Amino acid sequence: MKAYRFLLDNLSKYKEENPKIKFSIINPEDASFFALPIPRYRFGNIVEIIKKHSSYLALDIANIDADAFEDDFMRKLPEFVPYVSVVYFADKTKLGKAHVLPGE
Repeated sequence: MKAYRFLLDNLSKYKEENPKIKFSIINPEDASFFALPIPRYRFGNIVEIIKKHSSYLALDIANIDADAFEDDFMRKLPEFVPYVSVVYFADKTKLGKAHVLPGE
């Protein structure tokens, strides 16, 4: 919630001061994000969050739960594509270490 509050308090100022920069919101780790009881902050609603803040999506594949990837992301792919600024391909180990080379 601190990061979201920071976004609300500062993003418009940063965008005004830096009009040539495309600001992107990265999808957070599935462990901290999908468990939230507040539906408006879940990954399934990230398009609405991005539109609300006139930003883009920095998609971190390692942060997407496999079920959510299939259920939420793939189903809504046409909605995401216009807002994707970068796709970060990484993987997680069986022990949960994130951002390793795919397949490790």
